Amino acid sequence: MDAIIPAQAGWQLAIVTKPDGTKLYTAYYSLAEATFHYTPIIAWSIREDGEVVIPITAVGPAPDNKPWTVRTPEGKYVFGEDGTCDNEHEALKLCLKAADEAAERRREAVLCNAPKKYGL
Repeated sequence: MDAIIPAQAGWQLAIVTKPDGTKLYTAYYSLAEATFHYTPIIAWSIREDGEVVIPITAVGPAPDNKPWTVRTPEGKYVFGEDGTCDNEHEALKLCLKAADEAAERRREAVLCNAPKKYGL
């Protein structure tokens, strides 16, 4: 079972959206039409093995269908093993790069599984 731990004040979930707040619905995201939507983090969900930490906001856990990162109370953006950055523009670039790489992996998985699915 996951452990839920309260978050300290000032932590924010930064979700990539369009400037009007809507989701970017393209397979490959455009930096020109991307911005962050910030939501306060109220808790952390930590898997038993400690490997996965998911931020939780008042509306629920971080979405798995949108690119996002975490902004610390000091204004730094956190990217797992990739470290941190201080600049929103650079953070957006890193988020979009990760989203593009994930989209490419999904596309490749579909292509790799197509022969099995269709008996080819």
